[in-house]
Amino acid sequence: VLIDQALVLLELNYVHRPLKEAMHAVRPVQRLKLLRQRIEATPEDAQEPAWGFHQEMLDIFISVRDLHTNYILPDPFQRMTAFLPFLVETYVEGGERRYLVSHVVGGFDRPPFAQAVRIVAWNGVPVERAVELNAERFAGSNPEARRARGIERPTVRPRITSMPPDEDWVSVTYESGDGQTHELGVAWLGSEGLGV
Repeated sequence: VLIDQALVLLELNYVHRPLKEAMHAVRPVQRLKLLRQRIEATPEDAQEPAWGFHQEMLDIFISVRDLHTNYILPDPFQRMTAFLPFLVETYVEGGERRYLVSHVVGGFDRPPFAQAVRIVAWNGVPVERAVELNAERFAGSNPEARRARGIERPTVRPRITSMPPDEDWVSVTYESGDGQTHELGVAWLGSEGLGV
């Protein structure tokens, strides 16, 4: 039923679809039809878990890179938000984009990790590349809009429009105020009602 409704929306009502297909080299209608065919051909007792189906639907809708066409997850996914106990923002210094911790949740005390430390790597990946990879998980009609989402969402993931993080915890490499490099491992937390 969800696939059929998505086909009605994207195939018959989404006026920007031809433009988005050309701009991003995607075929969302074809992907939906293939997903429906795969589900119909698989016996019910061998179907993938619900989260796999919803991840595929999210990927299809994200592929058109349009914030006006979102796939909203059903219960129980949408009630929770996964988050880390800090926020990251970006700034430019000397022509180079840098990332810093802009806020730390009260009670999270892991010195020398604190507000204003500079993030240099995320799960062992240079932070600039990690932001690019994260940006691919979210809609945005141009690279800068996707980058903004990639920066906004490494530490807060509302499950209404994204699946839970793949990893149980994150390893953050950062520079403290004295220029020393440190590593922090921190588990994802969950809460109801943090919003989008």
